[in-house]
Amino acid sequence: MGNGAGFAEEDVLVRQLADDRFQAGFRLAAVGLAHAGPDGRLLEVNGTFASLLGRSVEDLTGCLLAELLHPEDLGVMDELAGLHFQGQRQTSLVLRLHHRDEGWLWARLAVSLLSGPCGELLCYILALEDGTAWRQIERALQRTTICRDRILGHASNAIFILDGAGSFTSGNPAGQGMTGFCMDDLAGRHFSALWPEAEWPRIEQVFGEVLSAGRPASLSEVRLQHREGYPVTVSLYLDPVLEAGQVMRLICVLNAPAAQPLHDYQRVEDEIRRLNVELEQRVSERTAQLSAVNQELEAFCYSVSHDLRAPLRAINGFSQALAEDCKGALSREGELHLGRICQATQRMGQLIEDLLKLSRMTRSEMCREWVNLSTLARSICADLRTRQPERQVACVIAPNVVAHGDPRLLHIVLENLLGNAWKFTGKKPAASVEFGSSIIDGRRTFFVQDDGAGFDMNYADKLFGAFQRLHGYNEFEGTGIGLATAQRIIHRHGGQIWGEGEIGKGATFYFTVKDCVDR
Repeated sequence: MGNGAGFAEEDVLVRQLADDRFQAGFRLAAVGLAHAGPDGRLLEVNGTFASLLGRSVEDLTGCLLAELLHPEDLGVMDELAGLHFQGQRQTSLVLRLHHRDEGWLWARLAVSLLSGPCGELLCYILALEDGTAWRQIERALQRTTICRDRILGHASNAIFILDGAGSFTSGNPAGQGMTGFCMDDLAGRHFSALWPEAEWPRIEQVFGEVLSAGRPASLSEVRLQHREGYPVTVSLYLDPVLEAGQVMRLICVLNAPAAQPLHDYQRVEDEIRRLNVELEQRVSERTAQLSAVNQELEAFCYSVSHDLRAPLRAINGFSQALAEDCKGALSREGELHLGRICQATQRMGQLIEDLLKLSRMTRSEMCREWVNLSTLARSICADLRTRQPERQVACVIAPNVVAHGDPRLLHIVLENLLGNAWKFTGKKPAASVEFGSSIIDGRRTFFVQDDGAGFDMNYADKLFGAFQRLHGYNEFEGTGIGLATAQRIIHRHGGQIWGEGEIGKGATFYFTVKDCVDR
């Protein structure tokens, strides 16, 4: 008994220390944090949350969140109330909150739901970020974009924007008049498409010098190939746009000297330079702000996950000890309650771990190479079959399907998609899972298909949200983080991912990656 009491006291001290550290992190966090009850009443706020609204902690404690909202944003409360009933656990909102001294404050509010062991809503966890600077930058960029588009629209020179590889991304109306090609014809095609074979070597040399040196260059009296087949003599000017010392875009200006005075060409050139400098400065400022926010969020995520794990382990440990020590003394209902507590703590621990994995997907370095996806898919299916040898699942893997990307990250994508296909066919006595590729809109597209539970396409927009689930925990296990992770990886590869399905008839998930294009 003496040793047992000592261990109990030590566990209490450990849990008290974890609670104290969590409270200290909550109070001192650089992010505005608050807890609100199911009715939207603020139960606890930290100093940063209160400071963002120009109020004191005491003034906000007990206040209804609806009392702080702009009248046009009151619908947010209905949206929050609906989250719990829709099975969602997290959302992010942009809204206006009342600042005591400065009127309405634009803010970004991240909301997480905390549920009890029986699924009842316990409270909302709120994270508040001042969105005023973001709105100002967004409006300034909109004004700059409008100004740029008007200049390009009225310019008599042909002006095209190329990506770092030299492919067309956009152009002005004068470009169509000079070349005969509209942007729908040129988008995605290489710059060489405008020039006859005899003229291209001369232009290619200057083009290569601009890319390697990162400095503008010009070339006079070159002939482009008009869409109708006849040559047009123009002067060519190439101006690189640099990011971190690398050429990310190229501005190409074509001038027909006989029809265009030289001073107009110089005016457009000077205006483009000015716009480039202004745009680069705004991108640099925005990048610095996002970097600072990401560092704060990373520190906050680590602190919360670290401090939450200790009380979770204590709750789980005490529950298991109680189940063992009081075995036979508890009623059937009491044993069920203890089981639900253990399951809930384990599920929350898994949610924390999955959230950390999701955040790491956007920070890890990428190493791109040609990857045999068929080999990865066969390995994953073999592992799934080893875990559940009793399942009757036909795995059809197309041979020699390759993609250009990071092998480790693409393995995670296939692991999540094939794992979902395996899981959601779990209620069928004989199921089918297929991996392959096809050409969709001229692009090599990869897919994972199954004949399992499927989903309602009316909720397809919720598929890739973190912790979003279209099926209940009692139907299929999981935390709802797999598709969000897959989407982040595919976006880092410059591709897209989407899903199609029908309830009871299975689902198909498609994804693309950059550099896998079939024409």
